[in-house]
Amino acid sequence: MRHLISLKEQSKEDILSILTLAQKLKKQRKKNYLPDYLHNQTLLMLFQKTSTRTRLSYETAMTELGGHAIFIDIRTTQFSITDFNDEIKSMMNFGDILMFRAVNTDDILSAAKHNQIPVIDGCSEKYHPSQALSDILTMAEHSKG
Repeated sequence: MRHLISLKEQSKEDILSILTLAQKLKKQRKKNYLPDYLHNQTLLMLFQKTSTRTRLSYETAMTELGGHAIFIDIRTTQFSITDFNDEIKSMMNFGDILMFRAVNTDDILSAAKHNQIPVIDGCSEKYHPSQALSDILTMAEHSKG
């Protein structure tokens, strides 16, 4: 099971592969070509803390690539009255990947330990790998590689 908690657990090859694919997708998007890479895939977006840009970017990407995103605000769920691990395991039955914007990285690590679906740290107190990858891509584009 491959999770994206930080860039520390990614190899150089993994990061380069992600950046190459991102560049390819950006070029295709500019030509109004949106490949159906995520056909019938569901992204669960669990938010312990709010974010406009994170929600919009993930939701837009899933839609444009043929998938679907479900926004889950932790404050409107059973998380406050049930065991976290029981609730997260149950929730994971409804999606193919989980993007978790958490207050504490430990909650993201707990979710990832279940190894039911891949987990992305959508911003915790320690990590924000998707932001880091987009920053690296921007620097590479502006420095000509």
